[in-house]
Amino acid sequence: MAETVIFKNESAILKYHSEGIVHHEFLTRMVGKDFRDILMRGYEQMKKTGATRWLSDDRKHTVLDEADMAWGQTEWFPKVAALGWRYWAIVNPERLVGQMQMKNSAKTFQMMGNVEVRFFAQPGEALAWLKSVGNEPLKKTA
Repeated sequence: MAETVIFKNESAILKYHSEGIVHHEFLTRMVGKDFRDILMRGYEQMKKTGATRWLSDDRKHTVLDEADMAWGQTEWFPKVAALGWRYWAIVNPERLVGQMQMKNSAKTFQMMGNVEVRFFAQPGEALAWLKSVGNEPLKKTA
């Protein structure tokens, strides 16, 4: 199936897979406006296409600032949850501190909504899992 690059700069790449998967790859530690812009571009892609799956390739990312984490939980997550986000594949950060933070974030999002989360060592494994689940259409409520 087709993969389209939606956005790319020196810090991140945002892609869309025609199977209904939004896919970000952080190339550096993401903070503030850069972090929020990528997530909001992904949200807009979900809204436009009906995607219900997200691949977070965070191998090069370390930890989120507290303000970005709070924004993700209070601003971004309710929006993507309202669109019907169901499956989240996370490629773990290389650093242990980042892995611990991602696991905590995943638990929080699972408790806040109906998102199934799995962790992977490589993006190919994550993408394969996402392609195998979640082929239900998006609910258009947002």
